[in-house]
Amino acid sequence: MRTLAIIYASVIFFAFLFAGCNPANEISELQVKKLDYPSASAIEYYDGKLYIMGDDAVNLLILDTSLNILDSITVVDYPAKRIPKDIKPDFEAATLIADGLLLFGSGSLSPYRNLGWMCNLSELENEGYETNLELLYS
Repeated sequence: MRTLAIIYASVIFFAFLFAGCNPANEISELQVKKLDYPSASAIEYYDGKLYIMGDDAVNLLILDTSLNILDSITVVDYPAKRIPKDIKPDFEAATLIADGLLLFGSGSLSPYRNLGWMCNLSELENEGYETNLELLYS
């Protein structure tokens, strides 16, 4: 009986596999875009825009859905484009809270990586603010 179940499951699997190989479902064009931005580790979508943050970047990158750069917001005050490994906030996650974006440091190296950063996406002239996430990581 178990062998029969495996055969049925295999037939169903291959039927879906071959149905998915229909040439009409092919991707017509693949476009690759290279952005001049440190490695991205957090991304959120809000109101037709992508918000990307790198774990060692100084600014939050704002893109349209075609990956064109629209704007950026300074998150960390540092003179270079990349923050050195030993002091970077290591932003690894982002989440939306109503109209706000909250970035989370990894919590792996106190005090540098216990940092959070919050901004209101509907009012970007308000640049955002840092918050200490020490209690979250302890």
